[in-house]
Amino acid sequence: VAKGTDCLLYPATDGSLSLATRKTLLHALTLKGLPLTTPLAVLDPTPLIGLPLDSYLFDALLLMTRHRIKRLVVWQGQEVAGILHLTQVLGLFSTHSHVLTLRIARADTLPALEAVAREQQQLTRSLFGQGIHTAFLMKLIATINEQLIAKAFALVIPPAVQERVCLLMLGSEGRGEQILKTDQDNALVLPADLHWPTQQADLAAFSDLLARLGYPPCPGRVMVNNPAWVKPLALWQQEIERACVEASEADLLWLATLADAHPIAGDRALLPPLARKLREQLAERGDLLAEMVRPAVAFHAPLTLFGRLERAPEGLDLKRGGLFPLVHGIRMLALEAAILETSTLARIEALVTAGRLSPGFGDNLAEAFRLFVRLRLRSQLKEGESRVQVNDLSHGERDLLRQALHQVKKFQQWLTLHFRLRQ
Repeated sequence: VAKGTDCLLYPATDGSLSLATRKTLLHALTLKGLPLTTPLAVLDPTPLIGLPLDSYLFDALLLMTRHRIKRLVVWQGQEVAGILHLTQVLGLFSTHSHVLTLRIARADTLPALEAVAREQQQLTRSLFGQGIHTAFLMKLIATINEQLIAKAFALVIPPAVQERVCLLMLGSEGRGEQILKTDQDNALVLPADLHWPTQQADLAAFSDLLARLGYPPCPGRVMVNNPAWVKPLALWQQEIERACVEASEADLLWLATLADAHPIAGDRALLPPLARKLREQLAERGDLLAEMVRPAVAFHAPLTLFGRLERAPEGLDLKRGGLFPLVHGIRMLALEAAILETSTLARIEALVTAGRLSPGFGDNLAEAFRLFVRLRLRSQLKEGESRVQVNDLSHGERDLLRQALHQVKKFQQWLTLHFRLRQ
């Protein structure tokens, strides 16, 4: 204490390292009444959460935000290199993201949660204005979104039910790629023996609360207040088998939507059997994957005949001509390879590792994805419009965008050959 140390590492009874803080010791002395001579080993062990020494500071902030902790262990191989404190990280990042997550955790009423939700966009503006890396920004905002939605779930769903069901995010939320709030896309996996007489009313209340928090209802009703997206695990698996057999256009869209499922609340162990079933059914079905991938090659990149950027008065629709072909094509390749990752960047990395994409091509697609996200977000924050005006771009940005769109066009051509699509 005299040297300003506010924590220490000690060996627990099982031989692993545990972390003790001032708070840990005070609780032991005052609440448990333990004498000063008590060995540290009798304290309840605290699992260590940490990062390798060569990790980014933003990854440390993200991990602290996700776990609502103030200290991280920094590892150098198998050895402890030191302890990183939240105040050290926040001293470098002038952001209140960690404070926001703590307020979410402490929000015990709907008005309190609504007040926190209103600050999200300002946080995004602040981080974007500081030039935070696009991938890091997506991860941090996705983490805050998860915690906000999970807290809403906890406020309206009966406690006896919460830990037995699994709340899934779908679409861009499931991929962790939605920086600004968008339509609700969610589903629920139930255990086989759940008794929940107020289910319909509770889930309707949850969807209504999300709308109040700034997540508008999904036009396609991909929401838990729609019984079609709430099923026991066994029924989800049966529906996957049925959809692969009947393979209507609606079935294929349903399967693609389910591929992005990510658990954020409840019993997360309910998702892996569902995710594996989906990939097992599709991995050997090249015919279905070929039909499912068609939308990825249907939209042309906004380039002229001579390979320059189109100059439409309404601006470039980078979602339709850039992001969607890339995201959906990568999603289909991940399903083919039975990859469980859900984010586009993680899927690209996994595909490269599996030898399904060359490292150079994977890097180019990842850079194109990040550029599209950054340019669209800047336009949305500045103009309130998702389309990007070419005249607002610098000369260097136009060159980068043109190259990125050419990569998407090349990717579409590669998908056509890979899945043997007939024109």
